[in-house]
Amino acid sequence: MSKKIIPIVTIVLAIGLFAFIWGVQKEEDKKAVQHEKLYEQRRPLTVKQEQLEQELDTLQKEYEKSKAPNAIVQVIFTDLSEKVYSECYPIMKEYEYTGTLTLSAKQLPGEKGCMTVDQFKELVDAGWQVAITWQKDGAPKQWWPNLQNRLTVLGIESSEVIYFPHDTYEPKLDATMQELGFSIAVVNKREEENPLQLQHEEGVWHVGAVGMMTSKPRLWLREAVAQDANLAYLIGFQLEEELYNENSFRSMLNCFDEYEATEELITSNIDEAREHFHGRSAGVSPEIESQYQEKKAALEKELSEVKKKLEKIDAKY
Repeated sequence: MSKKIIPIVTIVLAIGLFAFIWGVQKEEDKKAVQHEKLYEQRRPLTVKQEQLEQELDTLQKEYEKSKAPNAIVQVIFTDLSEKVYSECYPIMKEYEYTGTLTLSAKQLPGEKGCMTVDQFKELVDAGWQVAITWQKDGAPKQWWPNLQNRLTVLGIESSEVIYFPHDTYEPKLDATMQELGFSIAVVNKREEENPLQLQHEEGVWHVGAVGMMTSKPRLWLREAVAQDANLAYLIGFQLEEELYNENSFRSMLNCFDEYEATEELITSNIDEAREHFHGRSAGVSPEIESQYQEKKAALEKELSEVKKKLEKIDAKY
């Protein structure tokens, strides 16, 4: 009798064990399905959460950067040669920099030896700035309306930046130039003169400039970085001190890159440089502060909504 019972008990135990294992496996499968559903529902939200957190971090860094002093540098082309378009422009694009083009009564787009109107407008559309060169072409109040008319015919907008080559700038010109609509004066400094601008100025803001091929371009760049100053470099195809050379040009841009990598330097156009120095003197402008707070609030609200959705999904499982 006992011999018959043992196999029966064994079978029952086996069935029980199998049922237990099957139940456990079924529960594990159920949990796996739930985890898969949880993952699928959470995934797009976690990706969005990471994206919003990254945007908030970037926004904060940009805001802090706008409050911090930096050295600023510009590249100004004193010659409207077609070579600026064909040789310099591609290199500037490589480094993601923009420059400033100078116009004068003797050098306008489309004229002999100059880039075409289409080439000029392509650079402007790419973010390049325009400055007007003062060459002592008669009385300023006659010179400027005449040149403005020529620019209008070419479909070129006016500029508030005026460039003074060597020995053409006099402080007494500031009032007249401001009356004509100029608010920034770029002055080509002699080697013995300090070209660094350290502050914002009411009225006309003065930018010191040096030729790329002068004896101390790297020294002035180091000084600009050390003093959080503004400095402009001049590139041309006529004057020896500005004479374009690809190797020297790339070397200069590489120096900019190195300082930018350590966040000690900003390469910008002249208008942006003035805004930067104005911001230093006034603190963060109300407009920048308002834009920052508005963007920050919108991102934080969106991030909060994403987190609530994630919590709701987690509560279900």
